[in-house]
Amino acid sequence: MYGGYRVKSEKRKGSGAAVLAACLLLSAADQSAYGSQDFHRERGTSVEIGIHTETGIHRETGYSMEMEEDLPSSEADRDLLPASFSNIPMPRAALYASETETIDITGLADRDAVKAGIESALTAGKDVTVIGSKQGIHSLELSVPDQRRLVWRAKIESANPEDGEAILTVSGGSGSVLELAEGGAVADRSGNHDMSVCSFKDRLQVEITGGEISSASNHPELNVVDAADDVKLHMIGGRIDAEGGEKTGIYSSGDVVIEGGEIFSGSEDAAHCGKAISAKKVRISGGFLFGHGSSAEALVDA
Repeated sequence: MYGGYRVKSEKRKGSGAAVLAACLLLSAADQSAYGSQDFHRERGTSVEIGIHTETGIHRETGYSMEMEEDLPSSEADRDLLPASFSNIPMPRAALYASETETIDITGLADRDAVKAGIESALTAGKDVTVIGSKQGIHSLELSVPDQRRLVWRAKIESANPEDGEAILTVSGGSGSVLELAEGGAVADRSGNHDMSVCSFKDRLQVEITGGEISSASNHPELNVVDAADDVKLHMIGGRIDAEGGEKTGIYSSGDVVIEGGEIFSGSEDAAHCGKAISAKKVRISGGFLFGHGSSAEALVDA
């Protein structure tokens, strides 16, 4: 089954042209015409994109699954069952279910205290939700262990970040998830920072469901979000602000799936425009992209 959307570019009066991307479902006839292509270009300034409805990214939902009391709660428990029950599949929630700890960073002393508080809970086998706010935080590096989830609802920002270092760097492992959720924000207030706001790596699954990532830097060719080739990035809400200067909203060496949210890119002048997304592979079925330039190619590079 395939769905899709049409991206139209619109030239406007002034020093530069603006491009708006709005997502519209194609009719069944349109869908069959485009088949399974991920990125199909036509002549002119219109771009037709066919979208796989199956994104290839599995969102873990087992954490909220309610288990019946008589089901085995671990691999060890299952071994105690009669042989006739040996083929019962273990629900993922039973294998990796954990309690969730909420950490408020507002009263923590500094970056090291924030890191220690979050990672100590994660390594103890808990999922973690981060709340609160902290100014002056930068170069924060977090590691999410295998099968753990980190939900970011906190606000951090810095006006004087270290060059060469992201505001927030998160690495993962097998089945580890970082969710940027409603209320969360990571902001670079510097006018000349040369590094990404957020950097994601090491098999991390990133889910942007809300919140905002933004950069005020005018450094050329800056990536607001930078994701390694083994990172799966899935955006269904929230906002990425790459306005002002020739920046890219999301840069990924791997796969990016956009089903919602907003990405705003800017420009230095009419000839030097930023991009909303630059990735090895992009699939888009919803959301709103805004950028500058004379064609839709100024928005997405795949």
